[in-house]
Amino acid sequence: MSDLDVLRGGRLAGALDETLQFTSSVSDDRILANAVRKINIVHLLMLLKKGLIKKKDAMACIEVLDSMPEDFPLNVELEDVHMNIEAYVSSKAGDDSGGQMNLGKSRNDQVATAIRMVSRERLLELLDEIIVLERTLLEIAKANTDMVFPAYTHLQRAQVVTLSHYFLAYHDAIARDLERLMECYSRVNASPMGAGAVATVILDLDREYVAHLLGFAGILENSVDAVTARDFLIEILSLLSLLMTDVERFANEIILWSSSEFSFIEIPDEFASTSSIMPQKKNAVVAEVIRSKSSIIFGDLAASIHMMKSLPLGYNLDYQDMTPKLWEGLKNARASVRILGKMLKKTVFKKDQIEKGIGDEMGAADLANYLSVDSDIPFRKAHHIVGLLVRSAIEKNESFRKTVTENLGKTAERIIGKELHIDPAKLDLILDPHKNVESKKTRGGPSPAESLRMISDRWERISSYSSLVNGKREMIEISEKALQNEIKNLKEVK
Repeated sequence: MSDLDVLRGGRLAGALDETLQFTSSVSDDRILANAVRKINIVHLLMLLKKGLIKKKDAMACIEVLDSMPEDFPLNVELEDVHMNIEAYVSSKAGDDSGGQMNLGKSRNDQVATAIRMVSRERLLELLDEIIVLERTLLEIAKANTDMVFPAYTHLQRAQVVTLSHYFLAYHDAIARDLERLMECYSRVNASPMGAGAVATVILDLDREYVAHLLGFAGILENSVDAVTARDFLIEILSLLSLLMTDVERFANEIILWSSSEFSFIEIPDEFASTSSIMPQKKNAVVAEVIRSKSSIIFGDLAASIHMMKSLPLGYNLDYQDMTPKLWEGLKNARASVRILGKMLKKTVFKKDQIEKGIGDEMGAADLANYLSVDSDIPFRKAHHIVGLLVRSAIEKNESFRKTVTENLGKTAERIIGKELHIDPAKLDLILDPHKNVESKKTRGGPSPAESLRMISDRWERISSYSSLVNGKREMIEISEKALQNEIKNLKEVK
C-alpha cells in the first residue's frame, strides 16, 4: 500500500497536490512528533493488555516507535504527523502490523492529546522562567528598601515610595500570573485519548491506563467534548496575554526610565542598540521588542477565539490553525520573561538622579491627612488649604516646605477662620521623603520594615510554587518510567 493510499483509505480519489499544500499541517507538526510517538506506544500497550491485538503486531510496532529518530522526515502528502508516523511504522514493521496502530483511535483524539502533552511541557518551562523573574524582582526589592522613588498617577509624580516597594508591586502582578497559569495546568493535564473521532469506539478500551502512562491526572470524560475542546488553548493564550500585559508595562517603564528625560536607569549595553546614523544614541530595543511580542500574543488570542466561536461540536480542521498560535505564544512569552529578568539583573538605578526629582510637595497628601486629624477639621477643608499652599509655592517658585512654614497659619485662617500650626519636627517627618516612607507602616505600605516583611512572605510563596512545579514535572517523569517498564516487561515476557 502506498503512502497516499494510507491517507485516502479507498474512499477518495483525484489529484491532491494543491489541496494537500493547502490543508497539510506537516510544517507545524514537528513539535508534536514525540508526543504522537509516545501516544501510539501507550495505545498499543493498552490494546494488547485488553486482548484486542496480537503481541507480535504490538511488539513490531512498539520496537519501531521506541527507536524512531526524532528528525525522521515528514511527507506533506501524508497531511500530518499522525499519518507520517503510521506510514513510517508500516514501512518498518510491515503493513499488517502497522495497520493495527489506528485500531480504536482517531487522529482527532490523538492530536488533542498530543497538543495537551506539549502544552503542559511548555507551561512548566514558562512557569520556571516566571519563578526566576520573581526571584530577580525580590532580590532587587531587598537591595533597595531605603532608596526613595517617585510613584506616579496620570504619569505625574504623586507620592514617595521606595524602589523596593515599586518592584514588589510588579512582583505581585507577575505572581498572580503564575497562580493563574498553575490553575490552568490542571485543566490542560487531562487526556482525551479513547474518545475516538467523536463517539469513542465499539471496543472496550482502558482510557485510564492510557492517561496514567502518558502522565495525565485523569481523562476528559465526554467523548464529544474530549475531541472538540480547545478552550484550554484559548485559556492559555488568554493567560499569556495577561502575563504579557504586566511584562509589557514593565518594559514601557524601562523605556521611559532609560530616556534622557527621566534618566533613572542605565540599561546594560547588551540589551540596547545604537543608531545607524546617530552615534550618541542608546536605544532600549529589547524592551521595545517585548512590547511587540505582547501585541503578537494579543492578536493570536483574538484570532483563535474567532476561529473557535462559530464551530459546531465535533472535530473541525479549523483547529489545526489555532495550534501554531499557541506554540508561538508560549515561545514569545517565555523568551520575554527570561530576557526581562536578565536585563533587570544588570540594570543600574541612578540614585542621585532619581532623588533629584523628588520634591517635598510630594508629601502634600500626607500633610492634608495630618492636618485633618491633628486640627480636627474636615479632610476636604484640609485638602483645600494644602492645595492653596502648593499653588503659592509654584507661583513664588519656592520650596513647598518654606511656603508651609511661612503661610500655613494665615492660609488656614482664610479657609476655616482660625490659624493652624504644625510642629517643625512633624513637618519634617511628612515632607522629608526618607522619613515619610519610614512612617508608612500600614500593611502593604512602602516603609522599609513593611517591604522586608512582604519580601520574606513572597520568598516563601515562591518556594512553595517552585515545589509544585517540580512536583508536576516529577509526575510526568514517573509516568515515563512506568511506560519504559511496561515496554521492558513486554520485551522480556515471551
